[in-house]
Amino acid sequence: MGLPPNIGDGVPLADPRGWVNRELRKLQKQIDQLAAANPFNNASINNSGITVTTQDNTRVMKLGVLNAAGDRGLAVSPGGNVWVYHETANKVVAYIGSLSDITTKPQTGVQFQYVDPASGEVKVALALADYSASGPLRQFLALYDNDQATIFSADQAGSGIGAPTFTYGPFESATPPTDTTSSSSFETLQTAYGRKWNPDYLAQVLVQSNGTAVGQVQLTDYFGTVIGAPQTVNSGDFDYLSFSGAMSGGIGDFVTVNIQACMTGGSGSIGVRGVYLGGEGT
Repeated sequence: MGLPPNIGDGVPLADPRGWVNRELRKLQKQIDQLAAANPFNNASINNSGITVTTQDNTRVMKLGVLNAAGDRGLAVSPGGNVWVYHETANKVVAYIGSLSDITTKPQTGVQFQYVDPASGEVKVALALADYSASGPLRQFLALYDNDQATIFSADQAGSGIGAPTFTYGPFESATPPTDTTSSSSFETLQTAYGRKWNPDYLAQVLVQSNGTAVGQVQLTDYFGTVIGAPQTVNSGDFDYLSFSGAMSGGIGDFVTVNIQACMTGGSGSIGVRGVYLGGEGT
């Protein structure tokens, strides 16, 4: 409200009542304009946060605090952590910030979740976190399926890709192996080469006892270290043996896997044929 003309200079007001009425009308006009704008008609502020609603009073967003009662749309903690809640289940479906509440290792990460409509359980869909209970902190990005099995991830060991193995080997002949030995000590009969991208391996070897031979088959690395413990081949066997365990070397290293066999009794020979070798684990 402005001062009337000549106020304070000792000159009497010509029309004081008219001036007051005019100023009151200006104020009323401003009040009417603010009422028409109604900036907080669809929002409320209280000690639990800010709530925004539609005209039919349907809540579309809530920015609240972590201890607010009732279901929340979005919550920000004093430490800067962000929680996004399911619209009806009042369960966290996205989280950014300190993961100390859901992991055993102090870390900052990201976790996107969803509420399984069948069970009502909260399940992880995508996360950048290290859920292991011990060892150094190694956060990795991972995508999970409905059973919480890893679909695709960075390798927890620090490099590489922790993805399921999709490759199948070529079809092999079921004829007897031609690489054989009659030695009483382990002899390398076949060798595979490759690069290590998974911490573990899985291998299958076709074995045959020729004659009455009894023997053993094992796997070794380039340095002769046994990575697949010896398995027995009995007289008359013509079957597959499976080997699994930790692969030698570091992620990305070139590695060698040898199939070795020997005879421990009987007469004849032990034959082998490697039919599959693949990486396992993340």
